[in-house]
Amino acid sequence: MKEKRFYLIGTRTNDRTALPHELRHALYYLNAGYRREVNDVLRQFPAPSFKRRLQKMGYGENVIADEKQAYALTGWPSELSVTKKMATLKKALREVEERYLHLLPPQDPPL
Repeated sequence: MKEKRFYLIGTRTNDRTALPHELRHALYYLNAGYRREVNDVLRQFPAPSFKRRLQKMGYGENVIADEKQAYALTGWPSELSVTKKMATLKKALREVEERYLHLLPPQDPPL
């Protein structure tokens, strides 16, 4: 029997900012089409300084692409200056995201 992939999300009570970010991680992990399209976009926008910043925040190489897409779509870390290139990346990722939003649960669940 083939096991289905799943993604478990935990957030603090009443933390409405974390859930959209975590849902993008789940979509990236669970949906190969989304992940492939996101990675294609990310290859067009290399951002070594953002990668270094994520690494300083404690993220490993294995999750850099996933973190870039989640932050781009749900808000950059507050200590990061948003560049024009980052804004363009966000727009390109939004176009990909639009094709997959129907797969996400409602983002305003009752608390």
